[in-house]
Amino acid sequence: MIFKYFIQRNNSIRLYHEVASQKQKLPTIRVANTRVRRANELKRHHESTPRVSSYGNPNVRYEPFPFKVTEANKIECLKRKITPLYEIPYEEQLTSKEAFCRNALRLLGQELYKSGTPVRLDLKRLPCHVNSIVPSPQLTNYRNKDEFSIWRGFDGKTITAGHMIFPLSKHGDTVSVEPDGCDVMKDETIKLVNIFNQFLREKAKLPVSYDLGAEGGWRRIIIRVNLDGDLMLIGVINPRTLRVREVLDERDNFKEFMVKRCQEAGLRLTSLYYQPCPHNNCKHKDVPFELLHGDKTILESIGDFRIQISPESFLHNSSMGAEVLYDTTRSMIEECFLRADEGRSSSRRPIILDANCGAGLLSFNLASLAELVVGIDNSPQSIDDAITNAKLNNITNIEFVNSSLEIVLGRILEKYNRQRSEMIVVCDTPNSGLHPNVIDVLRHSRDLNKILIITPKIDSSNVMDNLVRLCSKHRGKSIPPFAPILATPVDTCPHIESFQTIIALERLPE
Repeated sequence: MIFKYFIQRNNSIRLYHEVASQKQKLPTIRVANTRVRRANELKRHHESTPRVSSYGNPNVRYEPFPFKVTEANKIECLKRKITPLYEIPYEEQLTSKEAFCRNALRLLGQELYKSGTPVRLDLKRLPCHVNSIVPSPQLTNYRNKDEFSIWRGFDGKTITAGHMIFPLSKHGDTVSVEPDGCDVMKDETIKLVNIFNQFLREKAKLPVSYDLGAEGGWRRIIIRVNLDGDLMLIGVINPRTLRVREVLDERDNFKEFMVKRCQEAGLRLTSLYYQPCPHNNCKHKDVPFELLHGDKTILESIGDFRIQISPESFLHNSSMGAEVLYDTTRSMIEECFLRADEGRSSSRRPIILDANCGAGLLSFNLASLAELVVGIDNSPQSIDDAITNAKLNNITNIEFVNSSLEIVLGRILEKYNRQRSEMIVVCDTPNSGLHPNVIDVLRHSRDLNKILIITPKIDSSNVMDNLVRLCSKHRGKSIPPFAPILATPVDTCPHIESFQTIIALERLPE
């Protein structure tokens, strides 16, 4: 039997097992799906072997993950998905993350040694000095942005906005679990999700869009919250197969219910948005966010700066963690690159390029060190926020460019190279690393000698490839490579496996 949509296949198999459980004779269904076979192998392996933490800590072992989410274990399932390290004491988390960072840098040193790069490894086989990990200032209630999918709850019937729990095999169904009991989320976020779930079950007229290509309906919600408790809610629906009147009626229904219930609950719903998105993810420039209630942005206070945040603006998931991360970045630039006296003239200050600048927070932190800061980002909303934030914080030695990094970086470097200005490039890289064209421009820009990389995935193959290409000799090229001189891991989000690593690179002498 051939199914047009994946959801039809799943429903047919589930119906088959329900009927088979009633001991009725049915023909055998064979599903030629390697993912199912692999999931069964994983299930048998997990049932026979207790799981060890991903950092290889032999003292921390877990029971096998439950394959059916129930009322009794739903909070445990949610914690294992969102905060897989929640059972480990925080000091042990820091120790494991620092060791993980050092192992990744040892691997980088080995790759550079194999490529013939003149890098000196210390007695611990590290290519540079590694500082102790910087801990997060906040262990709970730190997340400022969360996305919740809309799906069936653990009972298989109740529509729920929450986090998706995917089973490892066909013995369990994919379910959505409400964020109650998740310590890293703010209380305001959890209350707002519960109010939206009331809307889904009491007032919503549209169904849930389980299959993006087949049916229209509710898809997900996105919640942003600042340290003061101001909330931004974005409701996303799939408008396919829906009439225009249905979409507009649901918009009005959504606005009326959420505004009224938030006022009754004492929540500060500062911004309410609505987006009819026919794809998995839609940018504002393709399908604009429609403001239904309140202000267009929310304001966040981070350190000495006030930051305006729009629906698409980038900001690290922990506001206080972002402050620590960018303060550490500033300290590393001063320690590694700015060795002159503090009283040097402004004409000798460097020009700093902030690649992937987001709403401009890092640019503002570095403005006092530079003659000029140039922020680059491909999100129009982020650049608009950054320009507004610069005026809000009275920062004048700063410019912002809305473009893809691989398109504009070469022209900007060439422009300031002609002015004989000392330049520092700071790259806040995504999980997937930097585009190869960006790496080529950085590697072969002769007058660029200082780079700072901030990455949440030091062990990623793409990030490792970026670093190896920056620090390796190229045949037929006379421009010397870069070399790592200092690295600092920073834990911005406790209880999860990810952490930030800041790596300072300096070009070797010719």
